[in-house]
Amino acid sequence: MADVTSIQQGKPVQSGQQGQQQDLGKKLDDWINSSFSAQQQIWSEADPKKSVEEMRKEAEEKISKLPAFKFLDPNDAKNMEKYKSAVLQLAQDSIRLSENEVDGDCGKKPDGKLDYTEFSRKEFKDAHKLGVPFDKKTTQLAFDTIDQNHDGQIDDKEEACLFRAMDKSDDPEQKGKADGSISQDAFATVSGALGEPKYTDMIKSKFGEIYNLLFGKKEETPNQ
Repeated sequence: MADVTSIQQGKPVQSGQQGQQQDLGKKLDDWINSSFSAQQQIWSEADPKKSVEEMRKEAEEKISKLPAFKFLDPNDAKNMEKYKSAVLQLAQDSIRLSENEVDGDCGKKPDGKLDYTEFSRKEFKDAHKLGVPFDKKTTQLAFDTIDQNHDGQIDDKEEACLFRAMDKSDDPEQKGKADGSISQDAFATVSGALGEPKYTDMIKSKFGEIYNLLFGKKEETPNQ
């Protein structure tokens, strides 16, 4: 496997050149896998002589210090057009990666969008690869939440909103503004909340705000 640190940190992406320089979707996938392995290692090294609460706090502190996934230089992230280009490229690469992995199993051809069959198949394969449970109910809820216009497909703009929601700077001076990176905490928080019904309305509202910020008002497609 390639060097974990270089995979997790990634290289700054120059606007308009992402596709030529790197596949951000593959880099993100590698970062997720490497991060999961690192977290498992941290938990396995926890001192059993300490209380559960002490072990949890120590593990969470170590996990929070693991490298973030960087898809854009923080200085470029201040430019809305550069940021929009980079996060959209990340979304497109991520969808393409998912299609390449599952479309053969699903009998589909890549079209730049994920329907529920493709989405759930990718989630199932990822869960199996990481050794974690796969839950149909939470997967369906996550899909419905990301699919903002309810047309039964997740497109690149909707996927970009997911990644923007995960992009929150840890620098107090940034006050939560996007900095072109996804921290361990932010990834875990958003991913976990997607499958929790009590957070659904809040996340949908947040995704709507992000969509309007990045792409303008979206067109709603009523459920059939």
